[in-house]
Amino acid sequence: MKAVLVKSLLLFGARTRALSGVVNCTIDNFQSILDSNGTIDQVVYAQHYAANSTFQNPNATTLQFASNPVALPATCAVQVNVTTEYQTHFSFGIFLPDDWNGRFFLAAQEGTNINWVDMAVGLRYRFASVATDTGHTGSDMNGFWYLNPESLNDWGWRANHLGTVYGKLLTEQFYDTSIAYSYMAGCSTGGRQSFKEAQMFPEDFDGIISACPAYWTTHQQFFNLKQTTFQYPSGSNHTIPTELFDLIGQEAIRQCDPQDGLVDGLISDPLGCNFDYHSLLCIGSSNTSSCLTGPQLDTLHKFYSDWKEDNDTFIYPHSLYGSEAMWNQSGIFGNGSISNIGSQYWYPQHILGLTNFTFENLTLDLIQWAEEVDPGQDQASDWDLSPFYERGGKLLHYHGHSDAIVPP
Repeated sequence: MKAVLVKSLLLFGARTRALSGVVNCTIDNFQSILDSNGTIDQVVYAQHYAANSTFQNPNATTLQFASNPVALPATCAVQVNVTTEYQTHFSFGIFLPDDWNGRFFLAAQEGTNINWVDMAVGLRYRFASVATDTGHTGSDMNGFWYLNPESLNDWGWRANHLGTVYGKLLTEQFYDTSIAYSYMAGCSTGGRQSFKEAQMFPEDFDGIISACPAYWTTHQQFFNLKQTTFQYPSGSNHTIPTELFDLIGQEAIRQCDPQDGLVDGLISDPLGCNFDYHSLLCIGSSNTSSCLTGPQLDTLHKFYSDWKEDNDTFIYPHSLYGSEAMWNQSGIFGNGSISNIGSQYWYPQHILGLTNFTFENLTLDLIQWAEEVDPGQDQASDWDLSPFYERGGKLLHYHGHSDAIVPP
């Protein structure tokens, strides 16, 4: 009898929470929470979704990279526009599950827009899940947000922090319960954002995952640009045809895999590999569609070498053996065309404001100036994490050897 009573009470509690989620999932309810706490933020969307629903992005018609997560648990979805400074703002979204586990999760942003898809991962584990657009969407990357220093601050660090603050406020008010633990996770740009949170706001999260962090923004973005210039001009005698990238990758595995002590199709110690470039060299009348010429081998050496400038000044580490599968992604090495090189101009032209920049302007002085200016304070390079650790914070950091965009 007692077991039946307990089961009935648990079932009643679950139904009560579900009903509360439906009734309280309104713009007016969330707006009243924000208003009562003295914010000027605006709730623009609130919708309850039954179990197994497909999320309908409220801005899907205006966003370049909008995606809709499917098969959601029953949840309340909310979007809020936050004004940070005069004429600067960002938006954040939040999923508030009917069956909440008492924990909070922020999905860092890897590109543009609110990351509803990664938020849904946290939602499926019953987290209250948040993400921000850091002040810009996929449809305004050629706009003027980057010309405003305060907008750059939103992008660099402020949006994730304030999204966390306001997301926690809405979560605790919605459930009328304090959050037990808070977590953040992100990869690449999101990994940088994760490190930035631990460095600037150690109280925000109890646990942080930072994967493949693009933390050294000024150097890494210029490195991605530098990579595209190795093949320039397109079609020259030193340009490696992109079709041969797979061949190079296969040769790297053939040579380096046994050297790491276990033949398993993986290169576990790329830095320890003694790679013989001449195994790829065309000999005599060799078919150049399956080998590299001498000038092309010189280009390959650049692919696998640290970037250094005047007086042997180190700028950025090289791509590792085993990263070849990524060489065509995002035009990292590309074919040496002007259009491919220009795809990496977004940082100097937009973030640094050098509207007439071309790759011929890339110098050590420019890199050092960019590092000093650090637009948006986005570099996550303050490695004294003791305030985060001393309060009990836990940080998990990992990086893949095959990452050619942000080499470890």
